[in-house]
Amino acid sequence: MDDDITPVIALNPRKGVNPSPSGNAQKVNENGTPVCKAGMLMRLCGYDKKKHRITYNCPVKRPTHRNGKYIWLNHTEECPLGVLCQPVTKMGPTVYVKSTDDPRFYPPLPRESPEFKKLMNLRSCCERSNSIKKVAYHLGERPCRSDAHYLVRLYLVSIIEHARAWLAEDRKLVGDDPLALIKKAKTR
Repeated sequence: MDDDITPVIALNPRKGVNPSPSGNAQKVNENGTPVCKAGMLMRLCGYDKKKHRITYNCPVKRPTHRNGKYIWLNHTEECPLGVLCQPVTKMGPTVYVKSTDDPRFYPPLPRESPEFKKLMNLRSCCERSNSIKKVAYHLGERPCRSDAHYLVRLYLVSIIEHARAWLAEDRKLVGDDPLALIKKAKTR
């Protein structure tokens, strides 16, 4: 976060550890989203990059545009309590959660956003690749002393990894016929 890199950290469902309330949140769900007094999930309102904090507000108070103006509307009928907790404020009760408290549970990007999912897919792909290089090709054991020798081995392992991926793609297209695979390889 100090280097202005967006942390994308997966939750580990196997450990069963749920996030604890942070900031002025009284109660949170299993994903770390604050829960209001009425038991509804609070609405993500934004992220302040300078202060590293996520803002949530009342789920029944939402912004909209009417007649070219930005206004907040109250949807009291959606609240299980049937009344507004803070009728005077435009956003209702707000909760601020610092993402620096626990970036795993409170990332700056919402977990449901397409950008978070895209970054998580890229990260998990890189982690799988690094794991194969460390375990299957024993590069984690540092089999050579020279940095240059290690780098050459790393490049060769990467070439093998890419060749296997290409072969898997070609097998999906033409099947396991060796002659068809050779013809497909020649067209590259």
